[in-house]
Amino acid sequence: MFLSVWLEKIETQNKNIARDNYIICAFALFTVTHEVGFEYFKAVTGLELTQEKIQQIGTRISTLIRSFNCREGVTRKDDSLPPRAMKEGLPSGIAKGCKSFISEEDKERCLDKYYELRGWDKNGIPKEETLVKLGIESDLYP
Repeated sequence: MFLSVWLEKIETQNKNIARDNYIICAFALFTVTHEVGFEYFKAVTGLELTQEKIQQIGTRISTLIRSFNCREGVTRKDDSLPPRAMKEGLPSGIAKGCKSFISEEDKERCLDKYYELRGWDKNGIPKEETLVKLGIESDLYP
């Protein structure tokens, strides 16, 4: 079950990354469902989008962004949250007392799993085989 939750989160992230790349007014973006976005895409290009294709697009964009950021010096140490989100529990509500992660070790385990599922190494750098699979050329690897 734990793996299915991770995969669902990545699928949602991929769908949102793809949707963020529609050429549409930012104010209207949140009124456009993924299905309406598919219809817009078909109306403009004549091509059908599928959930599988959206996942490929989202994965490719995410990895391309990460590759650029790594080239510019972003590392695992940059994949963190503000100290307040890490150390202070929520003051009220159903999740009162909850923090983003149980501990620093928990955060590190979560990063390891996320990087693994994305096809990135332990430092968050997209692996060469991931780039090749996605058809992304990179100067990260000499």
